[in-house]
Amino acid sequence: MASHSGCTGATLPCPSVVIASSENAATSHRTPVITLHGRLTRHAADSLRSPLKPRLGSHRRNDVLDRRHISRHSNMNKHFLVVALLSSSLFAVHPSTSVPALPDGARTEWLVAGPEELVLYLAFDPATVQNRLPSRLRFITVAELASGGVGWAKDFLGRHPTRSRWGVSFLEFVRARTFTIDGRAPVWPAQGAVVLWFARVAPSDPAADLGPGRPLLALDFWLPDRAYVSYMGGKGYHASYGAGRLSPSAQGQWSGSLAVDALTISGDCTPVGPVTGGPGSAGMQTIFPPASSAVTDLVRIAFAGHRAQSCEAAPTWTFRGSHPLASAVALEAPTFQFGYNLRGGTYPHP
Repeated sequence: MASHSGCTGATLPCPSVVIASSENAATSHRTPVITLHGRLTRHAADSLRSPLKPRLGSHRRNDVLDRRHISRHSNMNKHFLVVALLSSSLFAVHPSTSVPALPDGARTEWLVAGPEELVLYLAFDPATVQNRLPSRLRFITVAELASGGVGWAKDFLGRHPTRSRWGVSFLEFVRARTFTIDGRAPVWPAQGAVVLWFARVAPSDPAADLGPGRPLLALDFWLPDRAYVSYMGGKGYHASYGAGRLSPSAQGQWSGSLAVDALTISGDCTPVGPVTGGPGSAGMQTIFPPASSAVTDLVRIAFAGHRAQSCEAAPTWTFRGSHPLASAVALEAPTFQFGYNLRGGTYPHP
């Protein structure tokens, strides 16, 4: 069991992270069980901010893993780096919500509205996904963030000194009222959800210009509609089939799950406390497909109006299988996020 320093008498959620493994006799796979609980002082929450480059705008998604002078989290009351999905139907709801303009030349239009999602930040072993890393990119590591003064990265290295070269990523379970690419929507099964795993990256050549938007690598993007997965590929979006689910209970608890080859995940979150964020939160991201993907286009997205809530203490997330995600380590407690507007499109590589 390991906990962040400074977790004494607080107003913000602070995770203590418990990771246990049990041997499943039927599958011979180790089953990591990640339990997060506790409270965090504002000082400790601030230590979860990240360094590296200044963010674009004030959207939390752009901040958690990237901060030199301004962090992705101005505190944990902002929002986690989330690549959520929104639509034009929300763009007129809040006149003060300003979604950054995308560059000209988009080949497609991706719109999502009414998103609800669970988000969990994870450190991962880059060696397990090295074949997915394009040669022009490199993973941002925990050691980089620690050397830049990021408190949570220093804490992580204190608990896991042999994992200094591990990358930083986030896992999301997302469902949305509207999700369209060039006007076509998936056929969602009951409780169907997108599940994505994205990593923070930077150009291999420091002088390279990747264009506007914080760069991310789409390690996995699962969607529970095989026909739509094929449609996305034809439109230049990396995706694969996966039975993702996300649903609320009558008591207000959200439960997410995923079942794909070599991996099953289950997690939950009961949102508590104040809702933070709002119309003033905005940003942009550039999403690169993995090197193993058949698609070559990159995706640029712009978003605004993000809202977030902390999860009630002691959520449990379970990972089973031989997939690289099964060996990942939780960095922070999960959050529940919703309400932002997003517009995106595919672009040729610069």
